[in-house]
Amino acid sequence: MKKFLLSLLCVLALTAAVSAEDWPAWGQEALDWAREVSISEAYLSAPGQTVTRADAAQLLYEAAGRPAVEGECPFSDVSGDAVPAVTWAAEQGYIDGQGDGTFAPETAVERQAFAAILYRSAGSPALAGDLGAYSDRGQAAAWAEKALAWCVQTGLINGKTADTLAPRDTITVAEAAAMLQRAGPLPDV
Repeated sequence: MKKFLLSLLCVLALTAAVSAEDWPAWGQEALDWAREVSISEAYLSAPGQTVTRADAAQLLYEAAGRPAVEGECPFSDVSGDAVPAVTWAAEQGYIDGQGDGTFAPETAVERQAFAAILYRSAGSPALAGDLGAYSDRGQAAAWAEKALAWCVQTGLINGKTADTLAPRDTITVAEAAAMLQRAGPLPDV
């Protein structure tokens, strides 16, 4: 019986492990980086999964090495495993709530919102660029324009095509990992 359970666990571990083929070609460096910094296998095995607000906080928290969390979660709708990551990200000023004491942890994150999170994590630096190269720049929310421009300027985000940024598209785990990997060498991120 013990041999059977051990064999079953080995098979499950092998099938759960992500292979490089599961990730898009452009995301291979991000996958290697994510493994290095110990991003959870739940994310690594689902590169096409849409990132929620709770996932975004968790990915940032894991990329930062899961630092100690001191305070209490400021949002009434966050529970379970998401509490440390959301609490930490809120304490750092990287994320904010909905204005009514909630966080909406299951809401999908748009590319512009993830750009804003990274922009805040860098201390909201000054920038010289704009979104002029993208034909869909008018689709970006006013609150996200500086963050998107900074992310484009620093190379954290690329267009979906040569002339479209797709700021309102939801972000996937692979895209988020790529942006986090690119942000690593930047100061204050």
